Amino acid sequence: MAKKLLILFALFIPAYGLIFFKLQPQFDLTVSVPLFHFYIVTFTTFSAAVISLLLVSSLGAEARPRHILAAAAFAVIGGVFFSHGLATPNALIDHAHPAVSWSAWLTLFGGGVLFAIAGLDGANGLPRWISVRAVIYCAVGGVLIYSGVAAFAPQLLDLIETSFVAPWHRTAIFWISLLLWLFAAFRLWR
Repeated sequence: MAKKLLILFALFIPAYGLIFFKLQPQFDLTVSVPLFHFYIVTFTTFSAAVISLLLVSSLGAEARPRHILAAAAFAVIGGVFFSHGLATPNALIDHAHPAVSWSAWLTLFGGGVLFAIAGLDGANGLPRWISVRAVIYCAVGGVLIYSGVAAFAPQLLDLIETSFVAPWHRTAIFWISLLLWLFAAFRLWR
C-alpha cells in the first residue's frame, strides 16, 4: 500500500507543479546557464543510454519482454535527448537549434512507444505479432535517423516547424505521447 501511495505521489507532484506555474507565472523563473545545461544534459543522457544498452545486452533471452523493452526505452530516451544537450545554444553552437525542442518531443514519444509496448507484456508474454528484437531494431534505427537529421540536416526539422501555420505536430506529439504514457502506466501498474 505504501509503495502505491509513493508512486501516486511521485506522479502527481510534477502535475501539481506544472499547474501551479501555469496559474502563477511570476514564480516560474528562467535562468540561462548554457554550459551548465550542456554538461548536465549530455552527461546524464549519455550515461543513461550507455547503462540502458548494457542492461539490455546483459538481460539475456530469459528476461521478460517488459524488462528488455523498459531498458531499451531508457536507452532511446537517453539517445534522443543527447541531441538536446549537444544543441544547447551558446555551448557548442552559437545559435538556436531545432533539435532542442524536437529532442524533447521525440524523447517523450519514443519512450512512450516502448513503455506502451512493454505494457502489453502480460501473463502469456507479448502478443505473437510483436517481436522484441524488431522493436529494438526499429528504436535504434529511429534514434540514429533522428540524430543524423539533427546533426547534418537540421533544416528539415525547421522545414517541418515552419511549413504549417498551426503547430499541429506539437499538439499531436503531445497528446499521442500522453496517451502512450498513460496506457503504459495503467498496464504496468497491474
